[in-house]
Amino acid sequence: STQMSSDDDSRSGGSEESGEPDMNNLSNPDIMSKYRTAGDFANYALEQVIAACKPGSKVLDLCKIGDAAIIQKTDTVFTKPVLIDGEKHKVEKGIGFPTCVSVNHVLGNFSPRESEKEVVLQEGDVAKIELGVHLDGYIAIVTHTLVVGEDETTGRKADVILAAQKSLEATLRLLKPGTKSSEVGDIVKKVAAAYGVTAVEGVAVNTMKRFVIEANKHIPINPRPEEKLDQFEIEENDVFALEFAFTTGDSGKCSDKDGIITIFRRAVDVTYMLKLKASRQLLTEVNAVSPSLPFSFRSIETKLGATAKLGLREVLEHQLLNPYPVLTDKKGEFIATFKCTCLVTANGMVKITGREYPKCVSEKTIQDEKIVKLLNTPIKTSKSKNKKKKSAKKSAEK
Repeated sequence: STQMSSDDDSRSGGSEESGEPDMNNLSNPDIMSKYRTAGDFANYALEQVIAACKPGSKVLDLCKIGDAAIIQKTDTVFTKPVLIDGEKHKVEKGIGFPTCVSVNHVLGNFSPRESEKEVVLQEGDVAKIELGVHLDGYIAIVTHTLVVGEDETTGRKADVILAAQKSLEATLRLLKPGTKSSEVGDIVKKVAAAYGVTAVEGVAVNTMKRFVIEANKHIPINPRPEEKLDQFEIEENDVFALEFAFTTGDSGKCSDKDGIITIFRRAVDVTYMLKLKASRQLLTEVNAVSPSLPFSFRSIETKLGATAKLGLREVLEHQLLNPYPVLTDKKGEFIATFKCTCLVTANGMVKITGREYPKCVSEKTIQDEKIVKLLNTPIKTSKSKNKKKKSAKKSAEK
């Protein structure tokens, strides 16, 4: 989740961006297959967490369910090493972003440690579930918002959920090679105004690349006044994490004043000779299980016990890990977020994560003609898939 990484430089870290240009060539069926499978696995894990989101459920248990579902699925593929230039290589796979469940005024990144104060879901809570899967470094990430124990939601909760939903759906239909990045911001402004809510500052639509969860293209949905905006056009082979978060709060600002950090990511271009044995053990474990993608500190503590906590301070002092702080609005406000992964291919947009939205009823509607028209446009999806379906249908009819 882009919005929360505290170091903006991490997006353009030299070594993270390197790699052969065809590593993200979406016309390569092998790469496309990895993305689609990662997307299916992310959607599967999301469903497991949603099914368990009931009044009385503990957030810690929900995060464990999501992570376990990801591992269960990724364990079934790439079980044998692959040959690259005559050498055997193990294919890296697993959690691309640890399962987080963030409630009400909490924006995201909450994947509690065992020692954290217990958070239990209540009826009516606005819960945001975020998780990601990677196969061979190809990442599929998803965020879904639901209201606990409700079949239909109204009022301010409905407004904020619908704003996030409509922004994502309109953007999905807008994006194609040649679309200007500034057009996304225009949609967000108009949708926020229509529903009387505020886009969250610091949240962004960003590109991803192999093993890089925040690549170099970046569209803030509510730019800070001093923020310099990159102007660019959408290109074929771009892979986007489309993320839209809105709050019922007026300012759109979230803070990390609670000081809780449960997720980190290795700063790949930083090295340092650590003094403490515990610190070295911690870094070795991180390099082994999650050398470039975000991980929950809980997963490391599960393996290393007290050593993990003991080594953390020195590792952070020397900026070997980038923290993803838990950001919050004021208590009493509600934040809703939807995020999906979509691929810009020669045949149109391919959305690989996400599910149907919760049922919300609002008295407010979007009046802007351009956005209404966009929302009524069917998404142009990959042709090859439709061809296959047609030929399958024909052979079935024979």
